[in-house]
Amino acid sequence: MKKLLIVALALSLALGFAMTAAAANVKVGGSLRTEIAWAYQSEEVTGLDSRVKLDAFNISTSRLHVTYLSDDKKFKGYAELRLRSRTQGLNIDVRHAYFSYAWGDGSLLFGQYSSLSNQYGPAAWLRGTTSLIGFGWGWWERTEQIRFMWGQKFKLKFAIESPFKRGDFVDGTGAVTGQTYQYFPAFAAALDMSFGNVNVYPWIRWEWERLEVVSNSNDVNWHSLDFGLEFNGDFGLVGFTFGGNYGINTTTSTPNGPSSSPIFDANFSSRSDHKQYMVFGELRVGGLSLGGGYQKASHDNLNGVTVWANDPWTAGAYANYKVPFGKITFIPEVDWFNHGEDINGVDQGNEIVFGLFAMLNF
Repeated sequence: MKKLLIVALALSLALGFAMTAAAANVKVGGSLRTEIAWAYQSEEVTGLDSRVKLDAFNISTSRLHVTYLSDDKKFKGYAELRLRSRTQGLNIDVRHAYFSYAWGDGSLLFGQYSSLSNQYGPAAWLRGTTSLIGFGWGWWERTEQIRFMWGQKFKLKFAIESPFKRGDFVDGTGAVTGQTYQYFPAFAAALDMSFGNVNVYPWIRWEWERLEVVSNSNDVNWHSLDFGLEFNGDFGLVGFTFGGNYGINTTTSTPNGPSSSPIFDANFSSRSDHKQYMVFGELRVGGLSLGGGYQKASHDNLNGVTVWANDPWTAGAYANYKVPFGKITFIPEVDWFNHGEDINGVDQGNEIVFGLFAMLNF
C-alpha cells in the first residue's frame, strides 16, 4: 500500500507541475508496457525435465518521467521512475535522475544516468528488455556520475562514475574473510563520432579496488579495465548496430564464470586476472530486427595452477517485428539463450522464449 501511495504522489506532483509550470517547460511522459511470454527450458537449465512454461506476464518495467528545460535551454532536469507490477513485487525504483547545464558545444551533467559504456546496443524486448545482457552484450548498471561532454559531430565524453561495490568476501561458513573498498571513483571516456548515417563509438572504463583481509590485515589491489567499440547505422528502411568489448577483471553486470570477483589464493596473497570478451550484432529491415551475441571468459593460471578447467561461454539470438497500431506498438518476439558451458565444461542448457511485448509511449 505504501508503494502505491508513493506512485500516486509522484503522479500527482508530476501532473501538478505540468499544469502549473507550463512557462517553465515542464513536461510529463512515460511508457506503459505489458509482456506475455512462454519459455522452453532444457533439463540442464531447470535441473528437472525439459518443459514449456509461462515465463512472464507483467507490466515489464513501465516508466514515468518528468523533464524540466529552461527557456534558454541551458538548464535541464530529468527524473524517471521504473514501475513494476504485482508479479514483479510492486517495486518502484529510480532509473534516471540528473540535472545538467549546456553551453555552446559543451555540457556538464550531475546525477544517475547510464554508463558511458552503454551508448549503443541490441533491442530485444522480452524479459523486461534485458536483450543480450549476459549473452554477448556487456552492461553496466545505471549509476551516479559527473559527466562532461564536448563537441557536435565528434563528441568527446568523460565521466567520473560510482564504482562497482563488491562488499564483503564470505567463506563457506558465512564468516567475513575480507572486505573491498575504493579510494577513487571509476573513470570512463568515449568518443561518439558521427559520419552522416553512421556513428562510431570507442570507449574505455577503469576502476581500482582494494581488499583488506581479516586474517592478516593486508591490502590486496586489483584493477578493472574494460574497453570496447560500437557501430550504429540508420538508413531509414535499413539499420544496424554491432560491437564488442574486452575486459580484465571486468565490472560488467553479467560476466562469465562463478563469480564477478577476481580469484585469490587461500591467503589472498595473489590473484589471477579474469579476462572476458563479448560481441553482439543487430540488423534492422523495416520493422524486423535480427540479432545475436557471444561471450567467453578465461582465467590466467594462479601460481602455476590451472584456475579453470574450461573457458565458460554463452550465446544468444533473437528476432522480433514491430507492428504499429495507432499509439500502441505490438512486438512479437522469439529469443534463444544458450547458457553454454561452465568452468568445468558442463553443459548449462538452453532456452527458447517466445511471446508478445506491447507498449504505449506518451
